[in-house]
Amino acid sequence: MYGTINADIMTDIPLRTVNTVTAKEDIRIDWQNDRHRASLFGDVRFNRYWSSDVEFTDFSSWVYNIGASAVMNLPYDWGISTDLALHCRRGFADRRLNTTDLVWNARVSKSILKGSLMFIVDGFDLLHRLSKVTYTINAQARTETVCNVIPSYIMFHVRWNFNKQPKR
Repeated sequence: MYGTINADIMTDIPLRTVNTVTAKEDIRIDWQNDRHRASLFGDVRFNRYWSSDVEFTDFSSWVYNIGASAVMNLPYDWGISTDLALHCRRGFADRRLNTTDLVWNARVSKSILKGSLMFIVDGFDLLHRLSKVTYTINAQARTETVCNVIPSYIMFHVRWNFNKQPKR
């Protein structure tokens, strides 16, 4: 349901309905051995919006994501993990809603002291394709969200694991 109201004059909002149909499918293929792991993934979502209201324009949209990820445990306690994903949105009247983003994330890690101390370098959105502004739409409205975050970054961190067992 959607409508407008004048705050000065409290009148009844006319009932308006928008019908929505969504179909979604996910697929994932994984491979793993003793030291390495790889995955392929994909999902697709189809949305259909329609209404008998003359102010509403019927439309359909497609949102799909495809990608691959890998984790490799290398000799001398080194580790590398990465993922690459393509995120696409199509079918919207506003061109800002029709997006194609190729996102690459990676991590390199080195473990010392029998795994109790780990040095890690993470890179998120290494291709600088993401924006801090996102647009979403559903049957009720279009929403523009501005996030106060850095969409692309490289971060270094240290992780210390300890395990203290009681004597009894």
